[in-house]
Amino acid sequence: MNSRLALGNDAISQANYASIQPDRWMRAELWQRFGVLFQHADHFFDVGCGTGEDSLFFARNQDRVSAIDLSQSMIEHLHWKAQQAGLEGMI
Repeated sequence: MNSRLALGNDAISQANYASIQPDRWMRAELWQRFGVLFQHADHFFDVGCGTGEDSLFFARNQDRVSAIDLSQSMIEHLHWKAQQAGLEGMI
């Protein structure tokens, strides 16, 4: 990976968590709808996963998730969050 691209994406990663907090209500609404539409879908692809809020949601519902993002630090943060939640085998 181009190191300049990685550095730029890592800077985005640091701001990602703070930027999604004001929209938590919308995410909760989406998850409720996802729960109705995607019952036991088995496997999800989370493209542009960021720090994995949606990936973690699906994994908590016993779905396997393949998560990708341009930022290595976002993927690392998702990996850490999945470990903390006991979901590393699901993502």
